[in-house]
Amino acid sequence: MFQGEIHIENGKISHIRQGLGNLTLVINGKREEFGNSYAYPGFVDSHIHLLGAGEFLSMPNLSKCKSALECLHKLKEWTPTRGEWVFARGWNNENWVDTSLPARQLADSLFPNEPVYIARIDGHCAWVNSKALEVCNITQDTIEPKGGKILKDENGTPNGILLDNAMDLVYKHIPDYTNEQLMLFLKNGITFVASLGLTEVHDMDVPYEFLPLYQKYFETDEPKIQVKLFVNGHKRFPTDKVVVESKDLSLEIAGIKLYMDGALGSYGAWLWEPYSDRPDTNGFKLLTKEELYEKINIAREVKLGLVIHCIGDRATSEVLNIYEKYIQDYNTNLPFLRIEHSQIVINEDVRRFQRLGVAASVQPYHFISDYSMASKRLGTRTKDAYRWKSFISNGVILCSGSDFPVDTANPFFGIDAMVNRQRYDNLKIYSNESLNITNAIKTYTINPHLSIGKQYGKLVIGNRAEITILDRDLINTPPELIKDTQVVATICNGKVIYRKK
Repeated sequence: MFQGEIHIENGKISHIRQGLGNLTLVINGKREEFGNSYAYPGFVDSHIHLLGAGEFLSMPNLSKCKSALECLHKLKEWTPTRGEWVFARGWNNENWVDTSLPARQLADSLFPNEPVYIARIDGHCAWVNSKALEVCNITQDTIEPKGGKILKDENGTPNGILLDNAMDLVYKHIPDYTNEQLMLFLKNGITFVASLGLTEVHDMDVPYEFLPLYQKYFETDEPKIQVKLFVNGHKRFPTDKVVVESKDLSLEIAGIKLYMDGALGSYGAWLWEPYSDRPDTNGFKLLTKEELYEKINIAREVKLGLVIHCIGDRATSEVLNIYEKYIQDYNTNLPFLRIEHSQIVINEDVRRFQRLGVAASVQPYHFISDYSMASKRLGTRTKDAYRWKSFISNGVILCSGSDFPVDTANPFFGIDAMVNRQRYDNLKIYSNESLNITNAIKTYTINPHLSIGKQYGKLVIGNRAEITILDRDLINTPPELIKDTQVVATICNGKVIYRKK
């Protein structure tokens, strides 16, 4: 937190003079006055889907709907943007009066002739109608892909719910967006996150074939932030051509992203023990040990870091086992290793994060938005979930993000969750894993850089001018007011890319 005068030349901080009560930026000789505001190192979202953000912002918002039927009525009023397909995302059955998963027959009642594909808010489950199943030739005899489930009714007929890798059985038939649409999604996503004070994002699951699109966007005069790309590693890509960066290094490939399991909401997270509210399953894995080891070798070959989605405790354990084997076999490490979500972690694995040099990437607001659902799924295992303080106490690099559009991208909602966690633990069933405000801020500023092997995140002479300007001193703000924090301006690479009107 800083007040005073910051001079910026050619995108870098050239001079700093502290002075309480006022904030001034002098950018290439031009003074910008921000009054009684406060400058912070640029805030970073360590896990977001940037194209998905722009796409989501262009769709009807289904996340607040109270029923499956309400979702369908919203879509009925909307003009499809991918051919004849009714394509959307964002439904969350945990917010419905009837929380059971929806079926194809309900979608058929409003969309009897158009194929429908609606992804759940977590992106690990799709709801489709009969027309979509027909177009894609999915029947009771269709073989489930590895790492996926086709849910069926009592007669053995697909009921319209597809989990994880089974989603691709339909998704691959949906017409692609045009490049113009994708470029607009990028612009809208960047503009939106900049308004939230974010100067950098770690953009997850970027398909290899979209890399030229990003390159093209970053050659335009459109608004830009720092974007670290994480290429989807489940699909093969030419390892000799996985290099993309902008001239000013605002855009660069940082790593490869993989999935070890699915989501808690759709019972796809891989647990050591069965789900408390569905004892017939403990989820499932999406990669074998051999496949994961092979992927690590690919990351080593292209000199990139590796981040792996793990929500269930068993998924986390198995990934740590493979990381440990790799380090022993090669007596070295990748540029960085991270586990995304790190949501349910047993005691011994928390310590293994530190010993193996693995960073934990978390989404703090999930604690609030998933509270009721996670409590039902985990039962007494809730003590092993969202272990922010345990990670910090054990010397693990902890970085925060949103997973937007899965959850809100507002970083101050995330900080509020970290600091005020106990207030949101209505049933008092989770361990006290709250963080103090200083450590919570670090998970959005310094730690995201450390998690990918970089040494940024400080307002010091010589560093790039990545600055988030806020209306308050977060350190001394009453805890209950943290979530009300307002962004005054966002400065990226020495340019004001957002200023509150």
